[in-house]
Amino acid sequence: MKARSLVSILFLLVPAVAAEPGTDAAVAPSAAAEDPAAVSFLVGGIVPKEATWRPLSGDERWRLFFKENFDFRGGAYFRAFGAALPDHLKNRPEEWAQGSRGYFTRAGDRFARFTLSKALEHAGAAATGLEPRYVRSKEDGFGKRFLHASQLAVLTYDREGKKTFYWSRFAGAFAGEAISASWNPAVRWEVRGYQGAAQQVAAAWLFNMIREFSPDIKRLFVRNKGR
Repeated sequence: MKARSLVSILFLLVPAVAAEPGTDAAVAPSAAAEDPAAVSFLVGGIVPKEATWRPLSGDERWRLFFKENFDFRGGAYFRAFGAALPDHLKNRPEEWAQGSRGYFTRAGDRFARFTLSKALEHAGAAATGLEPRYVRSKEDGFGKRFLHASQLAVLTYDREGKKTFYWSRFAGAFAGEAISASWNPAVRWEVRGYQGAAQQVAAAWLFNMIREFSPDIKRLFVRNKGR
């Protein structure tokens, strides 16, 4: 995902997350505390601060993957159309032309790339017992929470609840992007694969900031509305 695509999505994402009901325990009980496979719009599965972490079961992993990639609440379609817009405006690749057909082709390309990468990521995580959700920090200070969110751009939790390298996130991104070069005439598979893996660091970091601090953003919006 290109930097401009990420910025475009985030501009729309922040108010959407802030306005979403039921995502902040200070306002209402978190759905994720009751259903481990619950997802938040666009940012996926989150383990709330107040919840006791435990590894997902096989059934919960399947439901989480489906919700993140095919349920409207997961935001996969929104993400695909948003990320396709910069490429469409710059007419990349030229073979897909302009107009509505070109835009829908690029959006379909993005959706397929996201879904393929996520499928490989979740499969690897399930096989090795890695946590696919974002686990919010138990700390209260901004600095510690910021560090935690930054670490989880490249790390996750294993079956014992210890932080470890989230290898399947990067392997899934590399493989998914490399495979997508088979239907995109503008790129070489190895270039797209390495780009996809590298961009995962930036994408995960940016979205982790939203995942970690969305309760604070929501409280700010609620406070402003009450004035």
